[in-house]
Amino acid sequence: MKTELETEIEKNKVIKFLTDEQLNEAAVREVDEVSELVVLIEGLPVESRSGFYDVVNRIVDGMERRQQILTTLHDSLTQLNLDLKYLLFDLDATRRERDECLKLLNEW
Repeated sequence: MKTELETEIEKNKVIKFLTDEQLNEAAVREVDEVSELVVLIEGLPVESRSGFYDVVNRIVDGMERRQQILTTLHDSLTQLNLDLKYLLFDLDATRRERDECLKLLNEW
């Protein structure tokens, strides 16, 4: 017999995962957009560029931090999903063992 939590997990499948390919595509799109911005900045007069380059560098730093955080989060969620599957397997095995022990006890 499944617990309420197990039923809810199976019913909702709450944890949705992005594939590595989807994460990489998003990162590539961001890099393309920043590259496009740099090309636009290079079209500005030289005296105006330095301020924009500072902003672009901060954006790139933020993108790199966000990518690291997303990678860590993705790995953690994948591990959590695996751990949850093992726990549910162990719970099911424990229930079977309990039922077998109760059956033996009742027969004895």
